[in-house]
Amino acid sequence: YSEDTDTLTASIDESLAQDVSALAIAPPRIGNVEPLVGRLRQIGIPFVFIARRSPNLAVDSVATDNKQIGYEATQHLIQLGHRRIIHAGFLDYTTGEDRAAGYLQAMKESNLESRIVELPLSQVLPPAEDAPAEYLFDEPGYQTVAQEVWQASNSYSPPTGIFCFNDLAALGIYSALRELSVRIPQDVSLVSVDNLPTIRHLEVPLTTVALPGKEIGYQGAEVLLRRLSGEEFPPQNHLLPGRLIKRLSTARAPLSQQ
Repeated sequence: YSEDTDTLTASIDESLAQDVSALAIAPPRIGNVEPLVGRLRQIGIPFVFIARRSPNLAVDSVATDNKQIGYEATQHLIQLGHRRIIHAGFLDYTTGEDRAAGYLQAMKESNLESRIVELPLSQVLPPAEDAPAEYLFDEPGYQTVAQEVWQASNSYSPPTGIFCFNDLAALGIYSALRELSVRIPQDVSLVSVDNLPTIRHLEVPLTTVALPGKEIGYQGAEVLLRRLSGEEFPPQNHLLPGRLIKRLSTARAPLSQQ
């Protein structure tokens, strides 16, 4: 797994040197993966993209239905009576685009005004191994996002609900909101994606959408086994749903704000 093509290619070269029979690849967020795909096809080794779709390539893939995740997370807030809901996310690659699309669909269906606040680019990547623990909570970019939202002009009232791109984003925004004395969930409800172990142990445990990691691995292996057996079929593209886990960070919107 790597977020850039060069590092991923180097990792795959190491695997090929060990005579692997097939590859499950998480397509990178940065760089062009087409040359790598062409090379693997030329070698004739079966492979499947997992965890993230690659819309411009006809390859086997098993990924999360991120549009469904964005839709379901936003619908959860709408069903709790929230009307001013923003999405804090990324718009520069397929996962972020799909979650934003689900958010926009849910808002449009309910005739609600949508607003997407783009997070700092660095936040999509996990911290380096030697990064201090506070990286996840005190990143200045999240503080800036929270300040932009809560200290905006009078033309836009602060939201009562936020759909965060993932748990790391939610942890940063959670910390920033506490610094601004914004209460969760009394003032604003938070819902995110991933279901990291840490989020259930916060003072206010986070509502999140769990990713179907086990199911993706199982179905990806099935596709590879079919390819290894010599079976021929068109590229398979499977999108698997997430699972909403309700915790204390989401609550009904106050009647005065609905």
